[in-house]
Amino acid sequence: MAKKKTGKDRLAALVPRYIPNRLVAGVMGLLQMMRKTSKEKVEENCIQNRSILEEQANVAERKVFFRPSVFIENQRKWGKVNFGRGYTMAYGGCEIIAVYNALLSLGRELSAGELAELISRFERKGAVWGGMWGVTPQSLKPYFKKLGYQVKKTWSRKEKPINRLGEESDTLIVTSFNNGDNVFDGIHTVNISKDGEGKFHVHNDYRYYRDAKGSHIYVSHGPYDTLYEAVTKLSGGTAATLCVMGVKRDREA
Repeated sequence: MAKKKTGKDRLAALVPRYIPNRLVAGVMGLLQMMRKTSKEKVEENCIQNRSILEEQANVAERKVFFRPSVFIENQRKWGKVNFGRGYTMAYGGCEIIAVYNALLSLGRELSAGELAELISRFERKGAVWGGMWGVTPQSLKPYFKKLGYQVKKTWSRKEKPINRLGEESDTLIVTSFNNGDNVFDGIHTVNISKDGEGKFHVHNDYRYYRDAKGSHIYVSHGPYDTLYEAVTKLSGGTAATLCVMGVKRDREA
């Protein structure tokens, strides 16, 4: 017998199911403007983050959470890296990790210092409520355009526009509600890269296996034949898409 929905259940499902995605993003944009991270805090975070990330090169392999030139799959292990007004990358850094992974899939490798600067960039331009709720989807497009990439975006959850964007793009960044029936389960952003055969691979979606010592080894998942198929597998299949952004190399550059 199905569990009867309560008023709280209906409220939790209201935003993912009925509020237009553009409106949700607009509210996030307002919250981004209302509570900023101070210049001093951004600079302090950058110094500390640079030191922490550069130190990774001298840590035993099994304890490393960051390696340049390797996709980041393990956001939950980034609790030592600062973000915003007292938060961490493990808590609110998924959009920045998605940007890092997207750049890597486009052939751009960031050093530890460059990643620290990337975090600072989005602390200044895009962090929602001082980093408490990550980074706004709207702030990602200007960053890629400034680097010379072509960028397209859809707010639709329908198969056709999502797949069209997948076909036209070299790499994707997807922001979704973790649970299409419960807004309180939060929002997550991932990079979905394309391989040489046009298959799609999802990065940093909290997928893992346990090694012989019982440690969590975080991995990507895929390959998927279409972008829509990949999107429907996010968060174990419970996600509801908020925004899909496609990034494409400028073929004439």
